[in-house]
Amino acid sequence: MEALYWANRYPDEAAAIVGLDPALPEIYEVMPPPQLMLSVITFAARTGVIRSGASVCHEFAVVSEGHLTAEETAVFCSLFYRRTLTPNMLAEIKATGNPQLVAATGIPDVPLFFFVSNASDVALDNWPDILIAYVAAAGGESLALDVPHYRHNYAPDVIAAESRAFIERVIGE
Repeated sequence: MEALYWANRYPDEAAAIVGLDPALPEIYEVMPPPQLMLSVITFAARTGVIRSGASVCHEFAVVSEGHLTAEETAVFCSLFYRRTLTPNMLAEIKATGNPQLVAATGIPDVPLFFFVSNASDVALDNWPDILIAYVAAAGGESLALDVPHYRHNYAPDVIAAESRAFIERVIGE
């Protein structure tokens, strides 16, 4: 959402936007942040309880898909346990006025390319439809990937190649 807002507010500073299954203002209208769950996770992270259960960090696709070495996995887990839902992250989530502010600025007049997941791990069945409709209304492009929301952990090579190709098309215009 920040990129959409920035492109509208400072159009000379944004040549294009590549969105990785981005959250859009419309999504927050139908799926507000789960405050109780955020409170429980924050408590577990701050007290260290999150470390005592199963290795939650190993469930992230970046680890389970084998993208990290053993040393990188240890660093990832350490950072995850230490930096889960920091005060800044919580403030951003709780900034409920942001979606309305971004929506009020409209669709930016820059080329858009969205990578859209299958939303199998998102509690909103029509997540892909919302993204595809938004990018279509902007005259942009999208690529549907049959992978969960953290698609960069499942299809990094496709995302890198398609992003490069999109940027080259934009620069060439």
